[in-house]
Amino acid sequence: MSNLTIGSKQEGYLLEFESDAVYLTAYPPEENGSPFSDVTLVCALLKKHEAPDFKVTDVIKILREHSGERIELAAGEKAEELPLPLPGLTISRDKMEVTLSFEKLPENIDELDRKMIDDLLAQNKVVYGIMPDEIEQFLTCPSLSRTVARGKAQVNGQDAYIKQHIDFSRRNHPSELEYGRVDFKNLNLFFTVSKGDLLAERILQTKGTEGTNVFGQVVSPKPGKPIPLIKGKNTAIIDDNKLIAVIDGQAVEDGKTISVDPKLELEGSVDLSTGNINFNGMVIVNGNVADGFYVKTDGDVKVNGTVSGTIEARNVYISGGILGARNGSVRAKEDIYVSFIENGDVIAHRDIFVNDVVLHSKINAGRNIIAIKGKGQIVGGTATAGLLLDVKFLGNPANVITRAIVGENPVIKSKYDVLKEKILREKQELEKISSALQMLNKNHLPDLEKKAIQLKKMQFSLAGQIEREEKEKKQLEDEIDKLSRARIRVSDIVFAGVRIVVQPYFYTVQNRFQHTSFIADTASEMVKIAPY
Repeated sequence: MSNLTIGSKQEGYLLEFESDAVYLTAYPPEENGSPFSDVTLVCALLKKHEAPDFKVTDVIKILREHSGERIELAAGEKAEELPLPLPGLTISRDKMEVTLSFEKLPENIDELDRKMIDDLLAQNKVVYGIMPDEIEQFLTCPSLSRTVARGKAQVNGQDAYIKQHIDFSRRNHPSELEYGRVDFKNLNLFFTVSKGDLLAERILQTKGTEGTNVFGQVVSPKPGKPIPLIKGKNTAIIDDNKLIAVIDGQAVEDGKTISVDPKLELEGSVDLSTGNINFNGMVIVNGNVADGFYVKTDGDVKVNGTVSGTIEARNVYISGGILGARNGSVRAKEDIYVSFIENGDVIAHRDIFVNDVVLHSKINAGRNIIAIKGKGQIVGGTATAGLLLDVKFLGNPANVITRAIVGENPVIKSKYDVLKEKILREKQELEKISSALQMLNKNHLPDLEKKAIQLKKMQFSLAGQIEREEKEKKQLEDEIDKLSRARIRVSDIVFAGVRIVVQPYFYTVQNRFQHTSFIADTASEMVKIAPY
């Protein structure tokens, strides 16, 4: 074997082949440098240059110590017979996991150390997600395979979706009461909404989060898919992603979007099959409104049957009649049209029109009660109208006590009293603001200029509000003035037993009259009987 030198101090090792021996020097690493530790390379060089048999353990020891000393390699086992105790390294197909394992444990397993594992990972370019604790566990128990490096998985983006703000799944499910009881009068058959209500919202897709594999390479996520937000009938899209109602009505879902229907029509009756009705638009009931149930809406109500329950609406149209035998009532912000009323409790802020009879009921109209069609008769109970009570028959031959009152509108009177008191308070507040401004103007203090500006704004706003309320008050006064001209008209007969009130005067009918009117005579301070 001729003299030969391989390696250098800069490379971290030096092999010297001489005629009688082979020497290996492993240099300590330079500052911030990595030590040379490639046992495989040294063994390969020794074999290539036909070095005498040597102990692999000596090579490992010299490279591990990095003493910088020139050490002779002692003769020993052949390198081929003493392979390094390195485990098998498996990298998953997605490059996210690295696993170490031995098919069969080598005899020299005790020589396996942490540095050899680190070198093995480095040689396979594994640089990310290395788990030192798992490596130590493997060194402690090399008979078991163990995952020693794991990448950071990417998080794919979420698809966009439509978030409904109305829970349509509650349809046909009765409302729950306390103690587990169920309210079968509220079946959630309909979902009412008001103008401007949020119906649905599009939640946008996300991009996702990048991951990193064990080679340190970025793994891009799959972005989420978009979804269209479809506008339904009587709806609008605002802020690109919000669906709102543009009218009051019933929210209706068709599987793709939500629409708003201004009308609610029931084929049957309002009873246990439907429960109570709360709605913001027009309601059509092709059956009856049963006792104990109600229909409430800001729109109109049309009932093609009879009403024994409760109705609250703007205008009420009842093709049948009102049968208020128990606790039912009918309330209208404007007018009521009905065939007949029996034992009813009825209030309209404007007019009540009856096509037949009113029996033993309490009815109240802010303006007029008109019963001149069909029998056109009011018998028993109390009928109160603000301006006019116009009927064919008032009372009956049996002299049943019947009260007829005109010139009284509690709704207008209450509204007038509230408004009058409000205007008085606001005028007192306006006087206080004016006094405070006069004081500030006299002193001319710069520090109070901001306060003066605020007071002037308040003064202007309050004065404008008072002006608007004064106009409304004047309109109410005109309505109240009209009440002084109220009258009762009976085109056919008014029977004895009828008690007439034309505010503020009273009169009890002793004998029947025909074609008669009753008005207030302020001169004589009594009810005056006049021709029809």
